Amino acid sequence: DVKFMVNVQHDCRSAHCGLTGSQVHHQERQATNRTSPALHDADDHHFVLNLAALHNAALVRQTLPRALMAPQLLQPDRCHYHDGMAIQVR
Repeated sequence: DVKFMVNVQHDCRSAHCGLTGSQVHHQERQATNRTSPALHDADDHHFVLNLAALHNAALVRQTLPRALMAPQLLQPDRCHYHDGMAIQVR
């Protein structure tokens, strides 16, 4: 049974995706010789779901296991990271 639908975004940062493909430019529905780099998703296992932006967030929280919703630190020592970034921009 389908309980709800959500829109998830691929998490390229966790999956280490990169510009490994190329995309052909079209002009008036015709392919041209011009190309540009294209992002290629490295896997189909890393996704981001913004629970704060959902109208049915409570239902999603009841359905998903806690391990999938637990906040994850991007930097173990935020103060040290912020100090280093501040030095770089000065």
